[in-house]
Amino acid sequence: MPGYYRPREMPGSRRPPHILLLCGCLALLSVASAVAIVLPVELGLGGHFAILTKSGVTNVPIGNVVGDVGTSPITFAAITGFALSADATNMFATSAQITGRVYAADFAPPTPAMMTLAIYSLERAYTDAAGRATSSDATLNLKGGLIGGTTFTAGVYTWDTGASVASDITLSGSVDDVFIFQIAGNLLAGSAVKVLLVADGSGHGTPWASNIIWQVAGYVSVGTTAHLEGVILVKTHCAMNAGSSINGRVLAQTAVTLETSAIITQSTSIGLHAPVLNGAAFAPTGSQLILTFDSQPTDRGGMAGVGQCALVLAAATVTTIRGGGTDEPLCYWQDDSTLVVNLDYQTLLAPGSTVSLLDRAIRPALSTSPCPGPFCAAGSATIDINFPCGGVACEQPVAVVSGSPQISACPSEVLKLDASASNGGGIKPLAYAWRVDPTRSNFADELNARLEQLDGNDAVSIALGDLPSGGTQFVLLLDVTSLLGLVSETVDFVVKRSGGAEPSLSVDGPPERIARPALATQLLGVASLAACWQAAKGLQISFEWTVGNVTVSATGEPAPSALRNALVLPSPLRSSLLLPPFSL
Repeated sequence: MPGYYRPREMPGSRRPPHILLLCGCLALLSVASAVAIVLPVELGLGGHFAILTKSGVTNVPIGNVVGDVGTSPITFAAITGFALSADATNMFATSAQITGRVYAADFAPPTPAMMTLAIYSLERAYTDAAGRATSSDATLNLKGGLIGGTTFTAGVYTWDTGASVASDITLSGSVDDVFIFQIAGNLLAGSAVKVLLVADGSGHGTPWASNIIWQVAGYVSVGTTAHLEGVILVKTHCAMNAGSSINGRVLAQTAVTLETSAIITQSTSIGLHAPVLNGAAFAPTGSQLILTFDSQPTDRGGMAGVGQCALVLAAATVTTIRGGGTDEPLCYWQDDSTLVVNLDYQTLLAPGSTVSLLDRAIRPALSTSPCPGPFCAAGSATIDINFPCGGVACEQPVAVVSGSPQISACPSEVLKLDASASNGGGIKPLAYAWRVDPTRSNFADELNARLEQLDGNDAVSIALGDLPSGGTQFVLLLDVTSLLGLVSETVDFVVKRSGGAEPSLSVDGPPERIARPALATQLLGVASLAACWQAAKGLQISFEWTVGNVTVSATGEPAPSALRNALVLPSPLRSSLLLPPFSL
């Protein structure tokens, strides 16, 4: 009899090679896997859902789902038959038929951003599974797609047409084995058929559903009372007929339908595999970069505490993080699956940057195989331009402008504004974009041409001298942009120019006071000469105080004339005004 040699070495243990004999008298066909180890398909954020679709979920009650359900870009209205109840936050909904939460693209933030990333993960996982190389000639178009009664071992199986399961099939392996079924047509599971998981005798348990991938380019139909194991990645839709069940997930690029009593149970088990970098995103404050790996604990690249990022990140990535600085970037592990990069203000990292791991430097915490090796991490992640902080909201920059709202008409007058109180830029300085509102300002085109030279990180303040004569109002607009590419709301600051060279004036005193009437109140007029008069000698500023609309109550009742007469106004040269007791 011909034999198939399949040596395998598991981390932390060794066992002798064994021979699988195929005997012609067996009723079931057993297919040996290829020697090469098949790596798992990383589901990313899509792996957090029992059902994830683009076009909705239709349930004919009563279905039962254990795990979260999500749909995007279609809205909440496309999830029907579950008697859903929206949470008070409007970020998710619940149902008595779902042990988990329901998310949709039109729920309150940050749910829409999370769902966009989940669908991206779904599409990426489908492409990954579809692109895997077939293990061997023996696993190509096996039995013409009529695979009922077959026993499979780990590997990649490919069918150029559809696949039909008319009787039970068996998957033989251990917790570390990966099965990928690539089906160019439809997957049809007949009524009452089952996918059975059995141990291969290695002593490492039975295959886990999360390592079984059904990549289907057509549609999937699960017959009445049939049971499947694994993750269904289907290009179109999946139909679960009455009483059918899946231990795994259904990730469909159109829709999912559940007939009466259909059950989907979210599988959470994952075999030993190379750590997968799920994503890279800025912390909401923009001062750190967060790299997240899949849920399998890593060995943290051998790091303990804070260390140089070069221990776990590629040299090109470290150079980008360092930017114009000279110090080596520092990293630390927040937990076994989260790497935190501390950023310096000179970093060149930005939304759209790609972050790459140092090849084969990180391995699973439970792995005893040294790196480099098949269980050591590699890969990269790109910081999403539209969602640079991942599924959470980034800190929004705020523009703040201060300065004098009035300037004189003197030729030497300079318009000065300061925006140093603006905030929310992250670790790097904000970028400032000044401009003059053309609809509310004089000489806007001329001044905008001068302001264009100031835009950027250095334009925290502006000083415009030699203002065109004749202008009486200038409305300055400011936007600030953060490291994360977020732009603040536009603020405006109105500066009025007096018709002559009048002095500037303000009153220093409480606009509102809560005190006993017996207390006196002091007001002080603060004035300064216009710039064009400050060099002159012998000039004085006189003050004229008048009493406006004095009231004695919140109803606006006028004060008695005796009260008005009680206010003794100072001489014209005095800048202070004393309001005596009982005059207020």
